[in-house]
Amino acid sequence: MEEDKNYISLIQGDLARASQVQTGMPESVGMMTIKTANLTILEASRQPAPRALWKSFWYEGELSCLFADSNVGKSILAVQIADRIARTDIVLYLDFELSENSSSFAIPTDMAGCIPSRQTVPGINRLQLPVGCQL
Repeated sequence: MEEDKNYISLIQGDLARASQVQTGMPESVGMMTIKTANLTILEASRQPAPRALWKSFWYEGELSCLFADSNVGKSILAVQIADRIARTDIVLYLDFELSENSSSFAIPTDMAGCIPSRQTVPGINRLQLPVGCQL
């Protein structure tokens, strides 16, 4: 019975893909793929549930961007999130704004209570663009 469901699901996926090709929609553009919403939902239903990395906010395999108004604590929050995730996984922290001296890892004394009290943050790797690099 379970095998029948798998075959039916595979056939539905093939039909959805054929329909996309028939309507003239390309399957890819450069390195990006294009799928109908229905095909995406169908394929996602076959995948195991992703593991939560930080509460229900961030899941394994996702890329997230943290944004808000200036001076509301985004960088401190990002380091706190990275610290939690780094307890079980390796983290690549992309810093496109701050220098090493003004990074969230160089915590001002008035903010010291906001992040973990250790000197280093094991498991977090910080990537910074070269000085003068324009995006």
